[in-house]
Amino acid sequence: MCVMWLTGIIENYLQNEPGGAVPGVLGLRQAAASNIVNALIIGSYFSAVPAAVIADSWLGRYKTMIYSAM
Repeated sequence: MCVMWLTGIIENYLQNEPGGAVPGVLGLRQAAASNIVNALIIGSYFSAVPAAVIADSWLGRYKTMIYSAM
């Protein structure tokens, strides 16, 4: 639920121009803003797989918990 809320904010931030009714920064078109947000979501989902492999094979259970807490 939080991801959907944040993606809407990020997409509006990328899509709208500064000084408009809805404030933004870059003034990209809707398609470009949607592509950027979708790439960020896909990257966040796929980055968990290599992180899990590193955590399980190289770091171990306790070091992973300590590093992720920092």
